[in-house]
Amino acid sequence: MPVTLSTERLARPTVVVAAYPFAAEIGVGGLLLSLAEAGLATAIVVLAPRLLPGPGSNDADPERALASIVGSAAAFGAGIETLDFSQQTVRDDPVAAAQLAQILRRLRPRNLMTHPGSSPNPDCSAAHALAWRAAVLARSGGGLIAGAPLERSPEIWTFGEPVPGRPRVRFELGEFARRKYELLARLDRGICGPLPEPERAARERDRTEQGPVEELCLVGEPW
Repeated sequence: MPVTLSTERLARPTVVVAAYPFAAEIGVGGLLLSLAEAGLATAIVVLAPRLLPGPGSNDADPERALASIVGSAAAFGAGIETLDFSQQTVRDDPVAAAQLAQILRRLRPRNLMTHPGSSPNPDCSAAHALAWRAAVLARSGGGLIAGAPLERSPEIWTFGEPVPGRPRVRFELGEFARRKYELLARLDRGICGPLPEPERAARERDRTEQGPVEELCLVGEPW
């Protein structure tokens, strides 16, 4: 049986690395709300802000798309960062890793959350690899990355599908469930495109016999 950790382990400055718009809010929106209420700094890094699968589905209005992801993050009490607003896929490459490492040096999180590396979605698995690579760069001090190296690496957590054998935290949403789903229901469906309806996707993912839960797995500390 995997070890279950205390939810207090999550109560630290946090950055969520998401492959596409609203993935962080769907996966850990309740946790983001609770951290914001506790006065802890949080931020969402959207790697491919225009990742809207399907022919002709990429948003033609960058200002509208940016306003949507900024507004959504703010509603959940988080800041927003993007690497390249023109990106429509996630690339695990040195340039993107260096850009993300610079963001990590500036924000200096203790928790770094992202998609599972085993995700069948190639953009999500690339986001996982990129988060690891950036965490190492942010700590190592090598390269031409601006900002002081991190004193220690953030712990890396995954949301979505559980990772077999890894320690996990079950964050019971409680009072934050209603707020999370109401906020997701108000997201711009034109930006979501063919992605699953955010509120429905979150309710299905969070559903357990004990009530709505966001489950995160601790996959390591890269340095």
